[in-house]
Amino acid sequence: MNLPILHELSTCKSILIAGAGGGFDVFQDYPFILNWKSVVSMFILPTFPFRILPD
Repeated sequence: MNLPILHELSTCKSILIAGAGGGFDVFQDYPFILNWKSVVSMFILPTFPFRILPD
């Protein structure tokens, strides 16, 4: 990956990668995490579902 933001991320201790539900957002994050796991010590992967659950 050759993105300008990657230089900024190289000094981070943790990275938050937020998804928007569906599960595919998490799978798309794995290549990024695998490339950066030696540089960044913690990744946070929250996901926000669109479906409203009944009470």
